[in-house]
Amino acid sequence: MMRVWPTVGVLKTLYKADILSPRAKTEYAAARANSNLDQKEDHLVRAVEYAVSNETLIEDAQKGFQRGTPDLHKSSTAKAGTTVYEVRSRTGAAWRGAVICPDDDDDAWLIYADRHDRFHSSGPNAIAEGLKSGSLAPSQLDQRIRNACIQRETRKSRQKEVLDALVDALQDIAKGADSTQISMPENSEFANAVIHLSVNEIVDEETNPLKAHEMLSTIRLTFIDSSMSYQTRSELIRLLAGFIQPDESMVESLYIKDLTLEILVTQAMLIQLLGMGKEHAKDFEITPPKPKVLHYGYKSLLTEAHVNGIAVQAVCGKWWIPIGDEETHSNLPLCPLCNAEEPWAQAITNVKKAADLEK
Repeated sequence: MMRVWPTVGVLKTLYKADILSPRAKTEYAAARANSNLDQKEDHLVRAVEYAVSNETLIEDAQKGFQRGTPDLHKSSTAKAGTTVYEVRSRTGAAWRGAVICPDDDDDAWLIYADRHDRFHSSGPNAIAEGLKSGSLAPSQLDQRIRNACIQRETRKSRQKEVLDALVDALQDIAKGADSTQISMPENSEFANAVIHLSVNEIVDEETNPLKAHEMLSTIRLTFIDSSMSYQTRSELIRLLAGFIQPDESMVESLYIKDLTLEILVTQAMLIQLLGMGKEHAKDFEITPPKPKVLHYGYKSLLTEAHVNGIAVQAVCGKWWIPIGDEETHSNLPLCPLCNAEEPWAQAITNVKKAADLEK
């Protein structure tokens, strides 16, 4: 599928017009303020990443290619001597953008943006002159940023697969297994890693969700040294331990034959980590207040929220960021509205019944 990327020049235009989405705007401002070239480029990568997810001009272009092609902008195409597509901002200010598909590139690029009136009056000449001079065409910097975004997407996808596998393993324990192995994603750097998981006190139908934050469980992860490199193990420790318990003081390392992490969590956190809620709407760009309770929701949203740092919708309908730190998420009670909407005891009973039917 054709993907659409904004050039840094377009980000600059949208930033000056103050219509960049909040996170893209923050990263672009950080890039402008940073004198270190590597750090500047890192901020630009994140700005493009957020822009691809949230800018309406890019969304309209992406939808256009999904249908076939976006609308052809005839006057710009005639003046530039190459195909130029017009895309539209469907919300807020009436902006238009110009998208091209370079012959030597598999992707499309948003190379120009302006208000509706100026886009049609002066846009064709500006686009033709910019393409002729090379100032609007995707630069080497744009292509490096695009490639870095793709690498980050791939890494985040792998991380989410690992966290999904962790939640699946926790659910196996909840169904009655004494211990289990976390299934690593195939065709990834983690594929051969062997990690065993056990829980000393798993939550069940008898667990009181309103007192679960007062009870503790220990999650034990054993990393089989012979199955992974030191670097792979270190990355997995950071990912898994950070997901399970944001408070590093609650994580103990033991080394006998293989490295074992013993991670202390409240049973309220364990219920949240099991991710047994029903699936609700996907995320959108909001910044909810610090939580006063631990909500629960669907597994895929929980793990995606951790990898991407986004807000998701809980069973009760409220939006929150599931993973924080010891100051925002430690020792919080479970949300009574989530439990009323989808009682924990019924959720764990349903999972166990499904497991019995599979046997």
